[in-house]
Amino acid sequence: MDFGALASRLGLPIGGTKARRDRLARLALDGDAAGVTRFIARDKSLFRPTRFGCRFEPFSHIRALPVITGIEIVRGSGFGAKAARVDVGPFGARYRLLLSAGLPEAARAVSAVRLVYRIVHAHRLFEAFGREGGGRGHFVLDVDDCADPGERVVGFSGPPDRTFLVPDQIFLATDGYADLRKAYAARGRPLAAREDTIFWRGRSTGTLARGETWTALPRVAFVAEARRIAAARPDLNIDVGLVTTDEGSGKAPWAELVARGLTADFVPIESFAEKRVHVDVDGNSNSWPGLFSKVLLGGPLLKVASRDGAAQWYYDRLVDAETLLFVAADLSDLEGCCEAVRDPAVQVALAAGMTALAEGLTPDAEIPRVFPVLEEAAAYWRDRL
Repeated sequence: MDFGALASRLGLPIGGTKARRDRLARLALDGDAAGVTRFIARDKSLFRPTRFGCRFEPFSHIRALPVITGIEIVRGSGFGAKAARVDVGPFGARYRLLLSAGLPEAARAVSAVRLVYRIVHAHRLFEAFGREGGGRGHFVLDVDDCADPGERVVGFSGPPDRTFLVPDQIFLATDGYADLRKAYAARGRPLAAREDTIFWRGRSTGTLARGETWTALPRVAFVAEARRIAAARPDLNIDVGLVTTDEGSGKAPWAELVARGLTADFVPIESFAEKRVHVDVDGNSNSWPGLFSKVLLGGPLLKVASRDGAAQWYYDRLVDAETLLFVAADLSDLEGCCEAVRDPAVQVALAAGMTALAEGLTPDAEIPRVFPVLEEAAAYWRDRL
C-alpha cells in the first residue's frame, strides 16, 4: 500500500517541516483557498512550535479555526507583501490573502507561508473582536515585521500614526508568553541578588538606509559603542554581544564581527532572569519577544529608541524614568544612561514600574483593550477594498 498517497488523499501531514511548508506554499500560489483552510485544520502541529522559551498553542483559545475565503494577487495595493483582508462578524473572523504581484514566485511563496502562520497565530484576537467585541466589517491586516505601507493597516508593529496597532501573534499564540512567565517565576531572584551587569544578547538583524553599510545596523552600532564604553568604564559592568548574524546583501559578515570583537556566547532566554539590567535594541523592526521578555523580568531596562519611530500596541505605557530609561537612537547618551541605571534607587523605581506593567499585560486584558482600535480600522476601511 502507498501510505504516502493515502495520507495525501486524507489530507494528513506528509514529510518533514520543509515539505509541509512547501505544500502550504503551493496551495497558496495555486489560489486554493479551500485547500489552505483544510491544511490548517489537518496539520495543526506545524503551527505549534516552541520558540522564545514558549509553546505556541494557537488553537487553545479559539472557538473556530481560521477560514481562508480567497487568495488574490494584487498590484500597487499600497500595503505590504504579507497582507490579508479580514472580515469580522458574529461568525468570528475570515481571511482573504493578498499576495503581492511585485514579488518573484519564490519570494511570494515565502510571504504566503509566513502570512498563513501569522494569521493562525493571531486568529484569537480577530475572532474575539467579531464574536465578543461586536466587530463588523473588514480591514486590511499587514503581518510583516514592520507595517509601513501607503494605506493605514492593522499591524503588530509600525509607525503609530499610520498603523492600527494590536497585540502581535507571538503574544497571542503563547498566551502572553505563559511558559516564559512561569520559567522566570521559578528562576526569579530579588533585584539585589541578580548579577550586577548591564546585559544584552541578540542577532545582528536590522535594516539599512540607502548608502549605509552593515556597520550602521542598529544592533551592530550599539554593541560597538557599548564595547567602547565598557573598555573605558569597566565600573559600569557592561556585558553585551552578538550571538549570530543574518548574512546576505548589506548584512553583517560573521567573520568581521568576530574580528572586531563584537560577538559573545549565547545565553538562553530563561537565564535572562539572572541579570539585573537589560537593554533592548530594534532588529528588523521592534524587538517583539526580545523586549517583552525583558518587560516580564520586572527589572531596570534601557531601551534604544527606534530609528524609524516604529512601536507596538503597548509602547505608550513605556514611560521614560518610570518603567525604563530611553537611549537616543544615535546612542549619544548611552554612557550617561548606563551611569544613571547603576544607581540602586533608580533600579528599584524602574523595577517597580516595570513589574506593575508586566502584571497587566495579559491576553485577557489586552484583547478587549484593542477592540476600539479595530473598530476604528473597520470604519477606515468601510468604503475601501
